[in-house]
Amino acid sequence: MNMPIKPFAVLPGWLFALLAAGYLAVAGNLHLVGEIGSRTDVRTLDGAIILGTTVVLLVGLQLMLLSILGGRRLLKPLVIVFAVTLAVVSYFDRSLGVIFDTEMMRNVVDTIRERNRQEAMDLASWPLFSYVLLFCLPPAVLCMLVDIRPVRWLVDIRNRAVTTVLTIVVLAAIIAPAFRDLSYFWRENRDLRVHAIPLFPILSAGRLARHSYAAGKSEFHAFESAAAQSHAVNRRVVGVLVVGETARADHFSMNGYARDTNAYLAGDGVVNFSHAVACGTSTAYSVPCMFSLKGRDGFDPDAAEQEFNVLDVLAAAGVDIAWIDANSGCKGVCRRVTTIDLNERIPAERLEHQVYDEDLVPFIEKFADGGGDALLVMHMIGSHGPAYSARYPDRFARFRPFCTSAAPQECSQEEVVNAYDNTIAYTDYVLHTLIGELRAREDEYDSFLLYVSDHGESLGENGVYLHGWPYSIAPREQTEIPMLVWLSTRFAADHSLSMGRLRARAASPVSHDNVSHSLLGLFDVEADVYEPGLDIFRPADAGLTIARAAGGGR
Repeated sequence: MNMPIKPFAVLPGWLFALLAAGYLAVAGNLHLVGEIGSRTDVRTLDGAIILGTTVVLLVGLQLMLLSILGGRRLLKPLVIVFAVTLAVVSYFDRSLGVIFDTEMMRNVVDTIRERNRQEAMDLASWPLFSYVLLFCLPPAVLCMLVDIRPVRWLVDIRNRAVTTVLTIVVLAAIIAPAFRDLSYFWRENRDLRVHAIPLFPILSAGRLARHSYAAGKSEFHAFESAAAQSHAVNRRVVGVLVVGETARADHFSMNGYARDTNAYLAGDGVVNFSHAVACGTSTAYSVPCMFSLKGRDGFDPDAAEQEFNVLDVLAAAGVDIAWIDANSGCKGVCRRVTTIDLNERIPAERLEHQVYDEDLVPFIEKFADGGGDALLVMHMIGSHGPAYSARYPDRFARFRPFCTSAAPQECSQEEVVNAYDNTIAYTDYVLHTLIGELRAREDEYDSFLLYVSDHGESLGENGVYLHGWPYSIAPREQTEIPMLVWLSTRFAADHSLSMGRLRARAASPVSHDNVSHSLLGLFDVEADVYEPGLDIFRPADAGLTIARAAGGGR
């Protein structure tokens, strides 16, 4: 016979909430507390006041959340939900340097909305599970051993309201005397606010919800202008745009990296744009921005789903388009074109349902043998972290030893870099293979391959891993990307492109702003949305508008 666990104590709801709030606020913000301690001397009175008032503020905000949302019957489940959520957020913030700003929250929402189980599983690791278990153990024990004093629901509402009001009064009384020193410290250390958990993630989620709601009320803006092609030579054009994933420029040997990560492409005659930057640091932002015709300065990620993009313009001009996805979806870009998700076509014998980028190669033959011009957009899984070693077959594990964990902070930096460099070398092979498929059909049509990554990746530099930092403070590892193009001999001749001039132009700064307008130029599309100054393939001595998306910080 099972004996129920007798409560160790029976506490009023406000005291139970205060105990839980104190633990959650302090345990969830150890990273923030450590950073404050490194920037001010907490042994002095001023330093102690700054640290103490910050902790009190975090506890008070956590208490208000529990008081507002947690009725007597909901309080214990809410504490457990908060504990699990804060544990996950705190783990990524503390261990990987991930910042939960609006764009990171957009990534989270997209992963849930798209039911991307593979991406979620890639982030799972034993260090994450153990961190969550240890983090949640104290509140779980509290919920088991302490009961909440029962009261009528009207009394419960009154008590929660009183707790919330008193918390605000107490916070004001504590913070007011130290406001000058506290406000000065936070003005000088604004970057620390991103580590305030759950305050900063909640504010980020709120901003995302507000912007998404406003954008959702607007109508879709279809492309209604005229668009037409004007080929100088009556010959079919087949283009392949490869959207890379998480590749950073400084790990391409073509950009000066000491390791030979471009052994295949080195002999393919590609033109390498050595100074390219992304318009964002996450897929959810960068991919729609890359296909927008407004450039980074005019791009609004919330409004993008209600606006046409370059694929709509190309389709209106008569170009057949197919989006082949080996990654986590097109983020709304491909909704109005033919789309194939390789994750739904994985062979049954493939372990762990793993898609490899070479699975993209056969689609050139399948889709490029039609009658008109065609564009195949291939969205790679590329170097998607943190499980880098899952992105390439065993035969491409050139650099050893390599990290096999989904928790890169548990590996040495050498192992992390080796695993990442293997993904770059594999990308090199896949691009070389795609070029080979196009080269074999040069007699049939003019062709090109344009490769550009969506964003870069941090590999442990200064304790930062993965990507997704706010653009204004993102390290250059997350914003500087590889970009290259291969043109068939006939394509260059038919479009009056001098390879020498193109190689000289490739030394100029470029960005995602150039991608859409360059695609229109490659297909000779005339439309009022086309900006010639952003077309990197303009013939002869035409000028090139300098990239409008500046690189990130250091």
